[in-house]
Amino acid sequence: MEKTEVTKLNNSHRKTIILLLVVLFSILSLTLPQTPTNQQLPVILTVTSSMSQPKGNLLSKIDYRLQSMMDEEDPNQKVEMIVVFQGVSSTRGAELLKSLGDITVLETYSIISGALIEAPLGMAINIAPQNYVKSITYNYKVKIHSTLHTLQATATTYSANIEQIGATRLHQLGINGTGIKVAVLDTGINTHEALPATKIIYSKSLVPGEGIEDLNGHGTHVAGIIAGYCEGKYVGVAPGALLLNIKILNKNGEGNLSGLVDGINEAVSQGANVISISAGALINKPDDPACQAANNAMLAGVVVVAAAGNEGPDSGTVNAPGEAALAICVGAVTSSNVIPDFSSRGPTPDNRVGVTILAPGVNIVSLDYSNSSGYVRMSGTSQATPHVSGVVALLLSNMSLTPSTVKAALMATAVDLGDDPYAQGCGLVNASAAYDLLSSGKPPVAISPPRFELTSFGSELSVTVNFTIVGGLARDDYLSNVSIKVEGGISSLITLSSTGPFNLNDTHVFVAATIYVPSYYMAPFFSGSIKLVNGDGTVIASVTIQGTGPTMFLLLYLLSQETSSFYVTVAEVIFVCLVAGVALIVSLAVRYRRRHAPPKEEGFMP
Repeated sequence: MEKTEVTKLNNSHRKTIILLLVVLFSILSLTLPQTPTNQQLPVILTVTSSMSQPKGNLLSKIDYRLQSMMDEEDPNQKVEMIVVFQGVSSTRGAELLKSLGDITVLETYSIISGALIEAPLGMAINIAPQNYVKSITYNYKVKIHSTLHTLQATATTYSANIEQIGATRLHQLGINGTGIKVAVLDTGINTHEALPATKIIYSKSLVPGEGIEDLNGHGTHVAGIIAGYCEGKYVGVAPGALLLNIKILNKNGEGNLSGLVDGINEAVSQGANVISISAGALINKPDDPACQAANNAMLAGVVVVAAAGNEGPDSGTVNAPGEAALAICVGAVTSSNVIPDFSSRGPTPDNRVGVTILAPGVNIVSLDYSNSSGYVRMSGTSQATPHVSGVVALLLSNMSLTPSTVKAALMATAVDLGDDPYAQGCGLVNASAAYDLLSSGKPPVAISPPRFELTSFGSELSVTVNFTIVGGLARDDYLSNVSIKVEGGISSLITLSSTGPFNLNDTHVFVAATIYVPSYYMAPFFSGSIKLVNGDGTVIASVTIQGTGPTMFLLLYLLSQETSSFYVTVAEVIFVCLVAGVALIVSLAVRYRRRHAPPKEEGFMP
């Protein structure tokens, strides 16, 4: 038989298969239960404790840790809580609290309108109804985000991680972070041959019973990545930067929420330009007091860079304060740009991507706290974070920039690694490209995630993602009239919470998009884009969206192809399995009915 006849025969068989599959799908769609329309893909599904769900208007102000403790422990037990106020100052709120009974105010904060108190556990029920109280949070533990400690290393003047993020070129241009104050909220900082005392311009310990020195090693390692320098031996990302040593973690690398909030408060009050936080806790609450403090610091003109955490590869594991909506949240990559399993992933509970950007965080060489001429390796998002803090210092030392401008520039110029946006954010930080963009004088604009891919594994699909849109500072009204335009096949499947126009000048805007692919959507694939359009009609940023429709229609498409391919073969195999499965079910059903059919009644024929 000739080849053309074989091809015709194969195509004829394929068309027969398609017809049978259409009939089969029609039957299945009528008999099988439909997937709920609010189903989300596993990649963006956040699993939280049932205790995190408010039990009512009263308890909605009390965080789930306190609720759990109230259910299981002695209500007279004294605990520390942070109370956030609304409509009153911290001082006035503290005074009102004391009038409620057995409450001791330990500290008040200016970075958030709130206070740290000690009170019987059951007192939370009396505090919550007060109209000046916004939230009550247990003073939970925070910890460092390093997974590997004290592996001895030999320092090299320009290690690969500095070149990996594009900082080497800026050093060659004479940009080294001179004069920029970076607050390191950590275990303390010890002096070193690469970190003389003159570089540490301020020190304060917020850890009870411990001084300003580093008894753990984590803080000194982080500080070295930011600003270390020893000629011919070691260079950090921003060797000209100055450091504020704000100790919030003890010798075990642990601390409390109160110390984290107090540390951010202290950094702002001491005039820090950048706050680097390589610690936190898995909270899944973007309005947590630590997140509020980070957001308010950004609004006060201080760039906050925080670690994503080391709870990966599970989704929904971004730590506070990294999950703060305005902060720069940093995940880790290896020297070969692979995201390690430990790096935390999004999304956040409010459906944002969570991770902003990536930086080197595996086997990073920096300073040994116990040996002033020694160097060690550590790994973690703790090590990735100071890389970005150093890049921010480089950029700030060369030009006057607002926090939103810096964040937008880093997002817009990051190297897309092609990985899951919930793991990589916008991609690998690129100091050189960010510098070039900012030097052009054009205000940066970025949107995250920059791309989005969906796969429908069931009969229908519904997914919500909260896009983060960041605009830099424009000297005129350039970004004062920005709107959103949806193009392509996705336009009939997407619903936006708003299309603008927005004033994107030096600010953040969050737009929720719900993508719904119904079971009757006939196309095997869908694609399109979300575009940010400026008032003059120019496109200033965009997101590409693509995905596959319901599985059955994708199989139909593959089986209809004239050419043979791996995917067509897979489709045919799936088809055979489906037919065999249905045949088996029908056969079993017939046998069951025969076995359990009632006996025929015997009687007289009329």
